[in-house]
Amino acid sequence: MLLPLLLLLAAPAPQEPSFARYRIDPAGEIIDTLVTDADGDGLSEIWLATLEDGVRRISVSKQLGSQGFAAEPAHTQPISKAVVAWSAGNFLPDEGAELLLTTREAVYLQSLGGRPRKILDSPMLLDLPSETELPVLREVADLNADGLDEIVIPTREGYTLLAGDGTVLAEIPWAPREGRSPVAQQELFGGAATATLSSRALSDLFVPEESPGVVSRPPLMFTSSVLPRPTLEDLNGDGRIDFSFHHRNQIRVHLQDEDGGFPRGISMRLDLPELKSQDNEVLRWGQFGGGPGADLLLVRSGGGLGVSYEWQIRVWFDPVSRGELGEVGHFRKVEGSWVRPTITDLDGDGLPELGVSIWELELGLTLRDPRVTHGVYVFRAQADGTGWETRAALASERSYGVDDLESFAVVPSFPGDLNGDGQGDTLQSSGDGELEFRALEWAGAPRVGDPFLRVPVDALAAVVRVRDLNSDGVGDLLVAHLGHWEIYLSRR
Repeated sequence: MLLPLLLLLAAPAPQEPSFARYRIDPAGEIIDTLVTDADGDGLSEIWLATLEDGVRRISVSKQLGSQGFAAEPAHTQPISKAVVAWSAGNFLPDEGAELLLTTREAVYLQSLGGRPRKILDSPMLLDLPSETELPVLREVADLNADGLDEIVIPTREGYTLLAGDGTVLAEIPWAPREGRSPVAQQELFGGAATATLSSRALSDLFVPEESPGVVSRPPLMFTSSVLPRPTLEDLNGDGRIDFSFHHRNQIRVHLQDEDGGFPRGISMRLDLPELKSQDNEVLRWGQFGGGPGADLLLVRSGGGLGVSYEWQIRVWFDPVSRGELGEVGHFRKVEGSWVRPTITDLDGDGLPELGVSIWELELGLTLRDPRVTHGVYVFRAQADGTGWETRAALASERSYGVDDLESFAVVPSFPGDLNGDGQGDTLQSSGDGELEFRALEWAGAPRVGDPFLRVPVDALAAVVRVRDLNSDGVGDLLVAHLGHWEIYLSRR
C-alpha cells in the first residue's frame, strides 16, 4: 500500500521547489524494483516484485499528474511459478504499459490485466524459476526509433534483440561462459546493472542411498552460465543506438546500421589498459566533453595498503568514432577508501565538470578513535571542453565519528539539480539521521552552501537514488529500505 504524506519539508525560497513525501509499503518482501516510465506519459512508475506467503507478485504504483503517487497500486497480479524474469515497457502501440515475462524456453507479453501472449520461443539463459526471486531484465530501449521499446533477451545462444510484436531485430551470438557466478558485482555501464547475467541449471546427477528400501532426495547440484551484461548507447554519434559489452578487459561493439540491423560479428574491439592487480569499479559511456560520439569513463582501484587505496580515473573521448581507444584523454590518481566520480555540468556553464566524492577511513595511531572523512571536489573543464583542470575549483571536507555510521545512507554526492536553479547540488549525510540538500555556490569563491533542506531518513539500511520522476527538471529522492520505499517528489 502507498501512503501519501503530503508534508512540505521546508519553507523554501520562491524559486525553490518543495517536496511531498510518499511511502510505498507493499505486503510482503520486496525482491526487486524497476523505476521507469513504461507507459510513455513522462511520469515514472514504481514497479515492485514482492514475495508474500510463497506467492510472487508484481505491482505498479503510478503518478496522477500534479497529485503525485496514487494511494493504491494501479495494478497487482500474482506471477506463475514458471516465470523466471520480467520487465516492463511501452512495447506495443496500444495505450499503456506492457509486462514482459520469461519462462525457461519462451517470452510472453501482456497488457496490464490481459492474458500473456507468447512472442518468442527460445531456450533462455535465465532458465531456472525461483520460489523466492524474480529478477528484472533492464536492457530496454527504443532501438530502431519507431517510438516503441525493444528489449535484450539473454538466451542460451547469446543475445536476442526483441520487439513487442515478436520481431527479432538481431541475434548476437555469444557462447555463455561456464563456471561459478561472481560473488562481487561491479558497477559497470552506469551502475544500474551488475556485471553479468547468470543462469544456474540443476544437475541431472542422482546418487541414491545404498541402504535397502531407502530413497533419499538428491543434493542440489548447480552449474553456472554467464553472459556479459550489455549496454545500449549511441556510441558513434550517428543517432542510432548501438550494442556493446565488456569481456576480458575488452569492450566489444556492435554498431547499428542504416537499416536498423546489428551485425552478428563484432564491429569493433576496444582494448582497455592492462589491469595490473587492479579492479574495474566503474565503466560507463556518456557525453563528457568530446565529439558527438560517446566518451568512456573507467575507474579502477587497487595498489594501496590498509584501508586506503589508489584510485585511477581515465576518460577517453570519442573512441568509437575514432575507431580505437587510443591515448587516454584524461588521467587522474586519487587516494581513498571509496571513490566515485561524476561528470556533468555542475555550474550551469554548458561544460561538464568532474566531481569526485572520496570517503576515507582514518584509524588513528591507537585505533581507539577512528574517523571517517568525506570530501567532495569539483574540477572545472578546460577551455576546449576536453579534460579538466589539475587543481579543484571547489573542495569541501567533513568528518564523522565511526559511531555516526549507524545514521549513514548510501548517498549520491552529485545528484543533479535539487533546487531548480539549473545548477548541480550535493547531498550529504548529516551523521544524525538526516540528508542535507546543499547548493554548490559559484559566486565569488566556490563553496558548498548551507543546507537549504533537511530530510529525516532512517538510513541504517537505506540506499538513496535520485531521479527526475515527474519531468520537472528537479531531482526526486527514492529511499530504499528493507521493506518499503520512501519517495520525496518535487513540486514547483
